[in-house]
Amino acid sequence: MDPGRIPSRATLGVWARPGPQIEGTARRYGRPVAVGLTIVLGVLAVVSFVTTVTGPFGAYLDYDRFHYVEAARRWLESGTPYLANEVAGPFVYSPGTFLHPPISLYLFTPFIVIPSIVWWVIPVSIVAGAILYWRPAAWTWPILALIALWPRTAGVLIVGNSDLWIAAFVALGLRWSWPAVLVVIKPSYLPLALIGARRRTWWTAAAVVLIVALPFGSLWSEWISVILHASTNASYSVPSLPLILAPIVAWIGRTRYSTRAAGPSPAPAPARSS
Repeated sequence: MDPGRIPSRATLGVWARPGPQIEGTARRYGRPVAVGLTIVLGVLAVVSFVTTVTGPFGAYLDYDRFHYVEAARRWLESGTPYLANEVAGPFVYSPGTFLHPPISLYLFTPFIVIPSIVWWVIPVSIVAGAILYWRPAAWTWPILALIALWPRTAGVLIVGNSDLWIAAFVALGLRWSWPAVLVVIKPSYLPLALIGARRRTWWTAAAVVLIVALPFGSLWSEWISVILHASTNASYSVPSLPLILAPIVAWIGRTRYSTRAAGPSPAPAPARSS
């Protein structure tokens, strides 16, 4: 190539940009495609959920929530939510095993008297409300629909797993920072508790959580014993991760911003001269 004809950096930048036709095509067809995919995946998600809840797995409806409440009741009656054989030595993990730390009892105990339906209504409403508030861009809609279609999502809803509340705490943490601290009730998701750690309110909430955790005393050592003796590890929560990430996907694609959000808002565009 003739050195005199080597394109300048500015010219290369122009070549690197998508042409007007490509940009126009993306604007014209991107949203309809996203809407179409979302509808298809959403319908499949509903069909999958109905099929699951009416099938053999439907027998496990309320399974996890029931065991959380039983553990809380056991704590009130005997002083510990953990079974003696699980504290004493190795045991075979089962879905009914109580692996949550003692501080989670603040969440589970009230549901001894609170109607069970509230267990689902509160976290689902929080996650749905947060997504609607952020008004995520169209590209996130198929991803959110795919998360709804993910098999573990239906399972979590049916059994009433505490992952519902983790997703709610993540959504609230992205909105106001400090609620993310509550993710500590399920240590397998502990890194997500750091959402909003740059804000002073988060550190205040962390201090409060530490203070209210102290009265459990020796229950912490019992919990550690149960964790060490259980024939499982933190990877058992991995299949539920898409559900937990749903609020994060919506937050990344948000078109509505708040000064209270966990991350910085984009800088306003410079005013154009006439």
